[in-house]
Amino acid sequence: MQDHPLAVGLTDFHYYLLFQDGISILSTITKKVVLYEEFKGSLVSDMAYDRASSTFWIFSNKGVIKLDTSQEGTQAWKLLIE
Repeated sequence: MQDHPLAVGLTDFHYYLLFQDGISILSTITKKVVLYEEFKGSLVSDMAYDRASSTFWIFSNKGVIKLDTSQEGTQAWKLLIE
């Protein structure tokens, strides 16, 4: 993983840090990494967020990856009461 992200996205509950070989998702509540997804065999270049559909579009040398964030708040209430 590289030192600096190519792009950064923010939703109500997460930060999305895009790197050339993967994406790190951090909780805005706990500030911890909740997921790191490696894009094996692909090199990503950028991402865009469509707020209307709660979707990140990630662009790579092999195509476009759709990341749906519409259900990300379903478990957030548990963290808020801890």
